[in-house]
Amino acid sequence: MINYYRKSHQFQGDATLKTYLVKMTINRSYDYLRSWKNKKHIILELIQGTEKGTEQIYVEKELRGEVTAAVLALPVKDREVLLLYYYEEMTATEIAALLELAVFIAKSRLQRAREKLKPKLQMEVIADE
Repeated sequence: MINYYRKSHQFQGDATLKTYLVKMTINRSYDYLRSWKNKKHIILELIQGTEKGTEQIYVEKELRGEVTAAVLALPVKDREVLLLYYYEEMTATEIAALLELAVFIAKSRLQRAREKLKPKLQMEVIADE
């Protein structure tokens, strides 16, 4: 809005004011992306990201794979509610509607699936130590 105030004399009225402001905002975004300040920020993130270490990145990927493998080892009824809840970020009400269940049944399946998954993940952590 400040840029519009400064450059309002450039507005020729060929389009609506809303279109002009949107285009002006888009162009300011492009300017920022091309700026040295943004490039410096990205470079610093890359440098700090490599300090994390290849080993730590590998361990994080491995943990995600172990969790996925443990979830896939569950029975279908338990697996589907976990996948819908955590991966698809659906609520228990949405899961119940999708699976044509009562809400309390979806919630109890979710709780049961968590209880079955917990020992599997704890055993893997203990085995790794």
